[in-house]
Amino acid sequence: IDNIADGVITINEKGSILSFSKKAEEMFGYTAVEMIGNNIKILKPENQAAQHDGHLRAYRETGKSKMLGRRREEEGRRKDGTLFPIEFRVNEMFLGEKRVFTALVRNITEQKQAEKERKSLEVQLRHGQKLEAIGQLAAGIAHEINTPTQYVSDNTLFLKQAFQDVIQLIQVYQQVFEAIENDRMTSDLLTKSKTLTRDTDIEYLVEEVPKAI
Repeated sequence: IDNIADGVITINEKGSILSFSKKAEEMFGYTAVEMIGNNIKILKPENQAAQHDGHLRAYRETGKSKMLGRRREEEGRRKDGTLFPIEFRVNEMFLGEKRVFTALVRNITEQKQAEKERKSLEVQLRHGQKLEAIGQLAAGIAHEINTPTQYVSDNTLFLKQAFQDVIQLIQVYQQVFEAIENDRMTSDLLTKSKTLTRDTDIEYLVEEVPKAI
């Protein structure tokens, strides 16, 4: 009994402790000497301790119990008052005509912590999956926005360049007009205006600028 993983506690039908194993001593911080003769409810939180005597009395009167033979999870209370999660199972047996109850108690603090960490990891995983989905959605939206934006950007750049070309051509034409008015037209100025007109490709701009706008 002292070498099994669970604490072993036996009580009589009134709830008084008859035996308290070494594992139970380690778990609850009490010695067997301190516990034998005490009511088992000393190991329970106050809200559960208040109900314990009533459960035992009801079982003695009706012979029905929701606890016997079933694994249950509750909180245990150590000698220093701290609470910790336990799993226990209570069985009934008879020593002659004397009825006793044996509780196998296990400290499941590590199990609960592992379960908490697992749930936390699951939450993080779901969060990561949501972020990944949002990232994919954002990438799709960015693509849908980028295509028309790029189209607008390209057309705006074309209009800017076309406007610069037209302004440059107008400036040369102004020089030609002034030269004609003052009778100072030269072959170089005429050649310059013709070359710039050809390079600017006015017919192309006349066709494409309205489309770009």
